[in-house]
Amino acid sequence: MKRYCFIIAIILLSLPLYAIAIPPSPAGGNALDLSGGKQGYYYVEDINNSFDDKLLKHAFTIEFWFCPARVTKPGEAWNIIGKMPVYEIGLVYCADCDVFKKEWLSLRYLLDRAMYRHYNMWDISAKENYEPEWHHFAVQASVYDNLEGEIATLFLDGVSSGLSGSQGGKILSIDSDEPLCVGGFPTGTKTVIWTGEGQTVDADIKTFDGLIDELRISNVARYDSKFPGEIIEVQSRFEPDKYTVALWHFDEEIGSLQYKDSSGNGHTLFASGFDNTTSVNQKQMLPVLWGNIRK
Repeated sequence: MKRYCFIIAIILLSLPLYAIAIPPSPAGGNALDLSGGKQGYYYVEDINNSFDDKLLKHAFTIEFWFCPARVTKPGEAWNIIGKMPVYEIGLVYCADCDVFKKEWLSLRYLLDRAMYRHYNMWDISAKENYEPEWHHFAVQASVYDNLEGEIATLFLDGVSSGLSGSQGGKILSIDSDEPLCVGGFPTGTKTVIWTGEGQTVDADIKTFDGLIDELRISNVARYDSKFPGEIIEVQSRFEPDKYTVALWHFDEEIGSLQYKDSSGNGHTLFASGFDNTTSVNQKQMLPVLWGNIRK
């Protein structure tokens, strides 16, 4: 009996802690689970530039719920959603360049690798006993708000960063033939990470180690708040309306290779690059997928 108890204890200790510690999504239902060191991503072909030129030249809002399974490591970058080379939204390890010399988990919106806005979410040194938790993030911009060079407004858990730009410059109208990617990018895709004292490195973008839910892209600036510290009301679950370009609830059954776009615009997400799968497009309806979708 003692032998069996010992074996069970070893098995339990060998399991990833976040496999049992991640709370359910605020939206209810399922969520896209990319935790555990998986390498791959989801994508949708952008045939008519719905996610670059048509989106950026007027106004847009990109928002989602996310739950990191752990904090980033030095030199590590995760993608949540992006369209190369136009923009990317993700989590990176970032060393603070000022007198405090802190290391941060930084959530940022990066436009064309040069113009960016970011939220330093946590002092990594203070997160040794990190417990996964859900957060809401939104980035929005409008050409009408960019007459003086502002880039975008970020909202983290409903709190506004204010309308300003960390590097100046205006929202540009850019076309790209690359697909919109969720959760990662093709192997070899790189981004810039600030490592402190004015130094940067080109880091490989890895698959987001965590969960994503309620990803919505809109062709309007949905929130009025523009001043730092202002608070907006955050919805747990989104419903499509006339401004919705794409909306993924991630409520499909476990094992799905694709995720339906609830906006009605047909932007289905397909899996690519994961173990035991190949790239998938609309002509390949494969029946099996890696991975987990967590309740």
